[in-house]
Amino acid sequence: MSSKSNSRAGLRSSSEQTLNRCSMPIDQGTDRLTVDETRSHDQCATSTSVTHGHRSSRGTESENDVIRIICISDTHNGHSKQEFNDKIRKIQGDILIHAGDFGERGTGEERKDFRRWLESLTNFQYKIYIAGNMDAIGLDDRYEGAQRQKDPELVSNDPTVIYLENKSCEVLGIKIYGCPYTPKFYGGFQYTRRSQKARDLWKNIPKDCNLLISHGPPANILDQNSKGIAL
Repeated sequence: MSSKSNSRAGLRSSSEQTLNRCSMPIDQGTDRLTVDETRSHDQCATSTSVTHGHRSSRGTESENDVIRIICISDTHNGHSKQEFNDKIRKIQGDILIHAGDFGERGTGEERKDFRRWLESLTNFQYKIYIAGNMDAIGLDDRYEGAQRQKDPELVSNDPTVIYLENKSCEVLGIKIYGCPYTPKFYGGFQYTRRSQKARDLWKNIPKDCNLLISHGPPANILDQNSKGIAL
């Protein structure tokens, strides 16, 4: 799952949104996810309802109850703004996903502040996030992923807040993999296009992954730079 980059740090109110809806079945072995997606006009947030044979936080007993996943990205410290914060807290969902660039300068204080904000959200069962290139400035030079999984700037003691960096988690029966890397242009977690590092990164994505969170776009979908070159 990838979210298109957007520098606006906010969500439009429901009266301002222009919504597009689509339904997309996803087969994973014997599992079948049915995804109903609602995306805001400014591309900052996507609401995805997933029918997966698991019970949602709204407490019904149906085996085919809907799991509601809210996806946001590129909020650039928007969580510190009252309007954005209020709108997110009014949303009732099961999983909140942030696909990176929650900050602007890549400082440790930004990372800790965002992690604490996720911990404060009680209207989602789980809050799952990855870093973006702006969040990762300097992280590449500090240490590699295995050690960073214990980094207090990013990793919470709250089991409902999950940081993913080239690793998986499973919540509500859904297998989710997160990768923060993007083609080299600015910031951290970069790779050279069509390099061995790029191939290794994508080869590590588990085949049984139901949802992929990446900071960059999928191949051939909004993946061209300003010169028209595919990333």
